Amino acid sequence: MPAHQPRKWFRSGGHPQTPARGAGPLWTPRIWASAVIESLRLDRRGLASHDDRSLRGSGPEEHLELSIDTAGDLSGVAISREGHLLAELSWRARQDHARELMPAVDELLRRAGGSKGDLTAVFVNIGPGSYVGLRVGVATAKGLAFGLGIALVGANRLELEAHPYASFPGRLVPLHRAGRSEVAWAVYLPTRDGLVEAVAPRMSALDATLDAVAEPALFCGDVDGPLRDRLEAVGRAVAPHLNAGRRPATLAELGWRRLQEGRTHDPETLAPLYLREPAIGPQTA
Repeated sequence: MPAHQPRKWFRSGGHPQTPARGAGPLWTPRIWASAVIESLRLDRRGLASHDDRSLRGSGPEEHLELSIDTAGDLSGVAISREGHLLAELSWRARQDHARELMPAVDELLRRAGGSKGDLTAVFVNIGPGSYVGLRVGVATAKGLAFGLGIALVGANRLELEAHPYASFPGRLVPLHRAGRSEVAWAVYLPTRDGLVEAVAPRMSALDATLDAVAEPALFCGDVDGPLRDRLEAVGRAVAPHLNAGRRPATLAELGWRRLQEGRTHDPETLAPLYLREPAIGPQTA
């Protein structure tokens, strides 16, 4: 798209939108992040026309963090203050993340009584997961961080899914289906200072995963019914399916902790965690 036509990336509400069918080569994470930055420029113009408040807000009580999770079909956003959840919204995005994400962020900010200008940090789930979802979510987070000049923290999906079970006295094995009859998984060890990654995120057939993970171990994460049945049939412990839909709230807590530790990311270099290159066509479970 020519540089002199930036507004074609926006609908009437100032939200970025995907290009028309046939414009695929132009649709890149960098362009999407640029579109988010342009939307912030339009937001600033609208704020200036309605009141005299600066985009940053008027006091520390307005400082908010935004968490973005688009790693799977169940996407979500959360607004927090110092890691404490204020509002959370989850929905089934399927492959419609680009159209639905920014309106969801705006709605949640409205519920929390804030605006983008009140944000002081953005936390994002970097995957593994949906290629389309991660591309949109990470690029949006990078655009917001760069455009607003705020901190950016990325966390991987598997650690987020293990985090609620950090008191378990053994290995934590978050996993989810990854297509081609494989699962994505990792192993974390609970310690006094938090989770330590013992096996980095990877993919393998479920049988190979089971062979690689010694007991005691707790399997957790986005474990569907048939996958749970297979794990339980061989005597493996499986956590209740409680946290997959609450990843944004977990991200808010973990992101704040990392922010306080100074573990932030550069918007120029943060990238989604893909365990394989995207494939064309339907995938088998």
